[in-house]
Amino acid sequence: MKRTVLLIATVIASAFVLAVPARATTNVVSDTLYDNGPNYDGRGDINAHGALYQDDVFLVSVQARTPTDPATDPNWIYNSTAVIWDIDVNGDGQSDYWAIVSNFNGVTAHLYSEQDWNTPLCSGSPSYDPTKGIIIVGFMASCIGTPAGFSIQTYFDYSTGGGSASYDLAPNSGFGAPVTRTISSPDPTTTTTTTPPPSNGDPGIQKASTHDGYWMLAADGRLWGFGTASNLGDSGVAGAAHIEPTPSGNGYWILFSGGGVIYRGDAAILGSANLNPGEKAVSLSASPTGGGYWIFTDKGRVLNFGDAQFYGDMSGAQLNGPIVGSVATPSGKGYWLVGSDGGIFSYGDARFHGSTGNLKLNKPVMAMAPSPDGAGYWLVASDGGIFAFDVPFYGSAGNLTLNKPISGMVPGRGGYMMVAQDGGIFSFGNVAFHGSLGANPPSSPIVSVALQP
Repeated sequence: MKRTVLLIATVIASAFVLAVPARATTNVVSDTLYDNGPNYDGRGDINAHGALYQDDVFLVSVQARTPTDPATDPNWIYNSTAVIWDIDVNGDGQSDYWAIVSNFNGVTAHLYSEQDWNTPLCSGSPSYDPTKGIIIVGFMASCIGTPAGFSIQTYFDYSTGGGSASYDLAPNSGFGAPVTRTISSPDPTTTTTTTPPPSNGDPGIQKASTHDGYWMLAADGRLWGFGTASNLGDSGVAGAAHIEPTPSGNGYWILFSGGGVIYRGDAAILGSANLNPGEKAVSLSASPTGGGYWIFTDKGRVLNFGDAQFYGDMSGAQLNGPIVGSVATPSGKGYWLVGSDGGIFSYGDARFHGSTGNLKLNKPVMAMAPSPDGAGYWLVASDGGIFAFDVPFYGSAGNLTLNKPISGMVPGRGGYMMVAQDGGIFSFGNVAFHGSLGANPPSSPIVSVALQP
């Protein structure tokens, strides 16, 4: 058994090395095999389970004796299988919260209070290690009140389509795997910067009446807010791909490359993408009402949720380069997809204004940004070069020596903003600069930037 425990501890540390420091408090404990009965399927027999708690993030994990992949196993897909972690935060041996991983329109994780089993407090993006059969999911500590520590009891329910069930409770009585919170110094979730704006950007500042700020998202799930854009909670889980604000500016969605979505503030809980093997989610665009969104993949597939309508995609088409970004039109009745070669694909009321698909580029295109009225768009390459189609050119970073490549771009009213992988911000035209991470680069690359509406 000791070997199994060490394997799981290693997987937790390695899988989330970008999310939390290695000295995070971890407790992984084994569970007696076959204690759910010899007649039950091993896929519901827990081998070991555990937790990790660092700063403002906690992780929980489980390993079954004979695991199956939640993304592909039919019993998971038909929502007849789930794993639940009961969480005791006050030490009275009773559940205060519970987290559940299931596959209902995609593998998702939600955390609930024992007082309300219908409304999730938070959502997470589960990770599955097929080599060890371990399921791990992370949440913000604020979801459970940021206690000094907690204990878990893990419940695994594996039900087959025929109605039989295999289940296990670990430990089989009471709570185990106690873990206490470890604080980094400094706390990475509260890092702020006062870096002055770059000399080539921000010639004029347009203050919004209510909101004037932006968010940056790193690949490890950490998030920074600048100006009026507050950090409403990130994920601390690796694999983040895109951040999309709600129309009100009082919330946002965080998309993971695996298709999972985390909801913060007034962001509606609408579901996650069920991806095909080898496919990655690259961007998410909200409908004008905030009651729906589209998830776009690198293969050109479009998945719609809520009131977001489907207008077509590039499924099955031969692409010269993977899709790297996609944006909905202002009306929400169409969208653009952009490939790494600068190829543009327009659907619905999205008009085609040109592309770089027929040009030989020095560096790949990283993002596109339509003008607020949808009458044109900009493309940005990783070297900071800008391509303007039926929109004004406000400047670029193509003549600068960048410390790190450009990874994202967003439009403003009368300008645009781009972000580099080290968190450097370049604002052009009438877009306000409120700081950057360029002088204090994060350990994980910045993958997305979003202006607060």
